[in-house]
Amino acid sequence: MQRSLAAKIWCRRFLEVIFFCVLWIPVVLTGIGNIREQTGHGHGEAWNTIGAKLSGWGLWLVGVVIWYIFISAIGSLILQKLRLRSRQD
Repeated sequence: MQRSLAAKIWCRRFLEVIFFCVLWIPVVLTGIGNIREQTGHGHGEAWNTIGAKLSGWGLWLVGVVIWYIFISAIGSLILQKLRLRSRQD
């Protein structure tokens, strides 16, 4: 019984690390890409106006929020299907 509980805890922690990486690595990389584009080193033109900066970072933030909701939902679904959710969740 203890072995099964330990395996579940280990599996849950492993999946949480995977979800963390899947969530935050793309956010950091796209943020770096936005900074490069804002300074003129990316694929597009430099963001010279305040409107360009606000729309660029605003769209990035909307994308981050959508990505967070999407990954959180998938992670919760996987944990629920594997019956790895704790009572506090």
